[in-house]
Amino acid sequence: MILINYEFKKNGLIALFVLALMPFRSLMAQIGGDGTFEFVNIPITAKIAGLGGYNVSHPDDHLDNMYLNPALLRDSLDQSMSFSWTPYLADINAFNAIYGFKKIPKIDIATIGLTYFNYGEFLRVDENGETDGSYYSASAYNLQITDTQSLS
Repeated sequence: MILINYEFKKNGLIALFVLALMPFRSLMAQIGGDGTFEFVNIPITAKIAGLGGYNVSHPDDHLDNMYLNPALLRDSLDQSMSFSWTPYLADINAFNAIYGFKKIPKIDIATIGLTYFNYGEFLRVDENGETDGSYYSASAYNLQITDTQSLS
C-alpha cells in the first residue's frame, strides 16, 4: 500500500510538471517566427514607427491610421493620398500607398491601401549547396480595404 501510494505521488508530480510546462510557447517544435505574414507587424510609416508601432488614440489627419486604428479616420481625409517608403537593413524595402475617399453612402470614410514588402535578392542554391550564380528576389503584398461608420 505504501509502495503504490509512493508511485502514484511520483507519477502525479511528473504529470503535473509536464502539464505546467505545456502553456509555454517556447516548447513548440516550429522553427522561425510566430506565424505567417509577419511583415504586416512591421511599422511601415515614420509616424507609426516613431510611436513604437502602436497608435491607440492619437487623432490626427493621417491615412496611416487605417492600419492600426481605423476609428481615427476622419471626414477631412476625403480625396487624400499617402505614400511612404521605408528602407530596412540589407536590401529590405517597404512601400506603402493609401487612398481615402467618401463616396459610399452611410460610410464616413473608406480607404484602400497597398503595402509592398521586398526582402531583397537571394543567391539561388540547390539542395546540395551548389549555386549556378543566379539570384532571385522575394516579396510580399498586402491589400487592405477599410470603411468606417459613426455610431451616432
